[in-house]
Amino acid sequence: LTLNDIRATGTVTLDATAGDIVQAAGATLAAATLAATAPAGSVRLDGATNAIGDLTALSALGDITLRNAAPLTIDLALSVGTDRTLTLEAAGLTIAGNLSAAGRAGQIILRTGGFTGGANAGDITQQAGTVISAARLAALAGGNVTLDQPGNAIGTLAGGRSAAGTALGLGLSAGGDATVRIGAGATLTVGE
Repeated sequence: LTLNDIRATGTVTLDATAGDIVQAAGATLAAATLAATAPAGSVRLDGATNAIGDLTALSALGDITLRNAAPLTIDLALSVGTDRTLTLEAAGLTIAGNLSAAGRAGQIILRTGGFTGGANAGDITQQAGTVISAARLAALAGGNVTLDQPGNAIGTLAGGRSAAGTALGLGLSAGGDATVRIGAGATLTVGE
C-alpha cells in the first residue's frame, strides 16, 4: 500500500493484509487519529510534514517508522518483529506506552525534530510505569532526553540514524540534559 497525500480531519485506518505500508516521496499524512497495521510487512510513514494527532494502532511484522512534524504522545504499546527496528520521530516525543524490539539485533530509534546531529527541537520523555526494551537504543534530541524508568531493558546505546537513514555514530545525544536508566543488575554498553 503506497500513500500519496492524505489530509483528513478524523480517523485514518490503513491495513495492508499482505505487504508494506509506505509513503510516496514528499507525501503528507494528516489525521486526527491514525491506525496503521501491516501484519505481514513493514510500516514506513516517514513524510517530513506528517500531522498525526493520536495513534489508536500501529503494528507490523517488520520495521516501523513513524515521523511526525508536531509533538506526539505514544500512548499505546508498540513492538516490532524479531531483529527489526522501531523508529519514532516527532517535534517532541512522550513515551506513555511500552516500546519493544525483540532479538539480538532489535533496535529502537527515538528522534526529535528531524535530528541530524545538531540541536533541533524537542524533548524525549518517558512516563512513569512504562518500559523500553531493545538490544540497541538510540535517543537523539535537540532538547532533553529522559528515559528514566527502572524497568527499562536496553543492551547498548548505539545505532542512531538521521531521518534520511544516514548512520550518525551516536547512541545518545541531547541539546540539554540526558538520563537513561535500566533495571537493577543489568548492564548498559555505550558504543557501536
